[in-house]
This record gives sequence, C-alpha cells and structure tokens, in this order.
Amino acid sequence: MTTKAGVAPTVRCDAIGNRNTTGCIVSAAEPILDYSTRNIPELATHVRYAQASGLPGDPAGTSPLRRLADPVAQQTNRNISCNRVPRPRPTGQQCDEYPFAATYQGGGANGPARTYQGSCDVAQPAWVDTLATNPVPFKSSTGISMCLLSASQNQRAGGILTWFYTKNRVLDNDTFYVKG
Repeated sequence: MTTKAGVAPTVRCDAIGNRNTTGCIVSAAEPILDYSTRNIPELATHVRYAQASGLPGDPAGTSPLRRLADPVAQQTNRNISCNRVPRPRPTGQQCDEYPFAATYQGGGANGPARTYQGSCDVAQPAWVDTLATNPVPFKSSTGISMCLLSASQNQRAGGILTWFYTKNRVLDNDTFYVKG
C-alpha cells in the first residue's frame, strides 16, 4: 500500500487496548463506525439528524470526532448532555447524546443543545433548539444533540462503540467518523 508518489504510509503498532492485544493500523486511514447497518434505526436516525445540524463526525465531511479515553471525563460529558433531559423519562427509554460522551467533542464542549421533534421523544425546555426535519435549518459545528432512544438500542450502540474502538485501535485523541 502506498499513499502519494510511492511513499509508504505510516503504520502505528501498539499493545494498548481493553483486551491486552497487540496490533497495527495505518494512521492515515481514519476508521468509520457504520451504525446504519447495525439494526439500531433509532440511533442511526439520531446520528444522521445530529450531523445534518452541523455536528462533526460525518464521513462525507472534513471534521472527524476525536476519542476521549478518560472514563471520568466521559461521565462528565454524559452528565452535561443527558442531565438536561427532563425527568421522569418514559419507561424503557435512555438519553443518547451526540457527539458521544467518549469524544472530546462530547457534552463538555461548548455550543448549543438540540433535539428533533417527533423523532426523539424529549419534552423541550425553552433553551433547546428543536429541529423538526432533516435537513435541518439550524447549523452549528459545536454543541450537543440529545435524543431519547429505546434502552436496548442505546446499550447496543454503546457496546458497538466500545468494540469499534478496540477493533480499530482507536486510542485517546485518535480521529474517526460515524455513519448513521
């Protein structure tokens, strides 16, 4: 494999990961997490709407997500995003946030909050920009999107994200894209 003018690509090898494995990646090849084929349509729709509102991570764009590996910072991101969703929440529903809590662009980053009327089942406080359709009229490359999803889909999506990070050797601050 070569990149340009016969120059060999940079390969990174490591022994870091949740499963004590060693492996190598081509660092110029940013991995793409494809949720569109994972039988989790609520999550895939949320990702598409969030990206259509300007948030990063769309493989067709130029702004990847960056992995955040620190579990304490991840929980802080999750709390900033999902503690905004009013309670009580419907039985069997969980808050999903995009960008993911496990990214540097997650809830701790500044910017407007948004959700999607008719698709996310979230009662909206006055400060939330509610977006009704895709493509959406509101655009911002910063901020968060929140959506209530079925708990089973949200948990499955989280497991797939963890698997993706391990399988593709996505380390702290590495970039990647998400397809919804």
